[in-house]
Amino acid sequence: MIKASILIAVYNKEAIVKKTLTALSGQSCQSFEIIICDDGSDPGMATMLDEMQPLFPGRLRHVRHRDAGFRKCRILNTGAAIAQSDYIIVLDPDCIPHVHFVRAHLEERRKGNYLSGRRVELGKPITQSVSENSISIDQLSNPVNFLWRMIRSGKNRHWEAGFYIPRFLRKLKKSSPLKLKGCNMSFWKEDLERVNGFDELFENPGGGEDTDLERRFILCGLKSKSVKHAAVCYHLHHKKLERHPLVQELCTQLEEKGAVHAVKGFSQRGKEKIK
Repeated sequence: MIKASILIAVYNKEAIVKKTLTALSGQSCQSFEIIICDDGSDPGMATMLDEMQPLFPGRLRHVRHRDAGFRKCRILNTGAAIAQSDYIIVLDPDCIPHVHFVRAHLEERRKGNYLSGRRVELGKPITQSVSENSISIDQLSNPVNFLWRMIRSGKNRHWEAGFYIPRFLRKLKKSSPLKLKGCNMSFWKEDLERVNGFDELFENPGGGEDTDLERRFILCGLKSKSVKHAAVCYHLHHKKLERHPLVQELCTQLEEKGAVHAVKGFSQRGKEKIK
């Protein structure tokens, strides 16, 4: 039974995507499908996904459009449109999920809420170790092992968010709402449809599409719910992508208009070719 559809927007770097998929194959909850939303990668991506299919029998799908610049929102909309589940989780391809990542999103989902998670920003030493397979997801998910590695290696940011807290303990303290982060978030498919999906006007890298999506969710009356210390993930180190100046300008323009629906979303086009 498919209880969640995980959308992962990718563009090349298939070795990193393979790491994330390998971690997803070891999740404590396997009631999900994965939709790789491919923004025009080279053929190597499809080859790698074919190799990974046995780990997810009938649950790993690949949607792709041609490479015509940054069109992440467009391909995410394509993936969301074909999702078999009524619940959607969005994960970045360079974020390695904790073994209970999917289970936490499913446990905390509630009507009227969208879930906002966080990530640990791993430094170069641990990122290299993960890439070389000398550190496994089970080791990162072990709190003692994780703490030891954080202290030993240094150069890691937000590592306090890397500890998974069991649900019965999380319920003892109400968590504060968090801003939506596109690397780790989830919501009901019907809520995404209510706001006409991701706004495809965002055609420059550096974020902004998640901020705009949250703005429109709030206008619909939805509320943020934190899954910090529940849906944990570990971000592999890479050179920081600077936000394009046009991104902030577009965010400001859309906020001033105050529209609930994406200017360019689900209703403005048909589905991409699916394979």
